[in-house]
Amino acid sequence: DVLFQVKLTTDDFGDETSLFLIDPSNAPLFLIDPSSVPQAFKQDELENNKRYSWEMCLPKEACYIFIIIDSAGDGICCGHGNGSYLILYGGIEVASGGDFEYT
Repeated sequence: DVLFQVKLTTDDFGDETSLFLIDPSNAPLFLIDPSSVPQAFKQDELENNKRYSWEMCLPKEACYIFIIIDSAGDGICCGHGNGSYLILYGGIEVASGGDFEYT
């Protein structure tokens, strides 16, 4: 197994941010979607301008899809705060940013 980590800093509108990690069979492994996730998977709405960190161990030989969505289409940086995300896989940075539109 390998350690998968998500580090997120929300912008001024944390409740607009959703995160998904999808496994090779298209099943959700990790969901943070205040608007549409079934209660069993739902985390409380993300707060504004707050740092979050999540981690889980994943089978090493599989491929995963990480998706971050901003429902307003203005990303999480820099128009309404300085939000950002960082994805680590086995301690190695594989994705980061904050300046995007919807995804």
